[in-house]
Amino acid sequence: MKKFIRSLIKLVFVISIIESCIVKKKISYGYPPDFDFIEMSDSFEMKIIAYMPSFPCGGYVSASNCIGQLVGGDTIRVLTLCNTDTTFKSEQIVKVIPRKKPTFGVGVGFFIFYDSLGNKIKVNPKVIYGNLIKNN
Repeated sequence: MKKFIRSLIKLVFVISIIESCIVKKKISYGYPPDFDFIEMSDSFEMKIIAYMPSFPCGGYVSASNCIGQLVGGDTIRVLTLCNTDTTFKSEQIVKVIPRKKPTFGVGVGFFIFYDSLGNKIKVNPKVIYGNLIKNN
């Protein structure tokens, strides 16, 4: 029985290490230094790669974080103020309506991707604010 419990603990430990090596989620007040904000005026469609909803806004403002793939293959990060919607999923196609970057501080949850060797994978640093609209 002790051997079984030890094996089970080792398995849980190994699974947690593997999971943490693929995608890490962090919460930051302010923006990571590699966020490169761009201005866009026209709406566009993208396929969601990863999505993290925001915390409910109240004491401070937060934004959801969505990484998507554009038609040409480029990636972009879309931040949406106070978007607590949890129904956005990977592979979903959404329309993005660009918005201006706020002039005040925003809490942002963000993703850090790692390869199997633990090296950080850089996702396109282009970032915009925008609203995500589900396609029917």
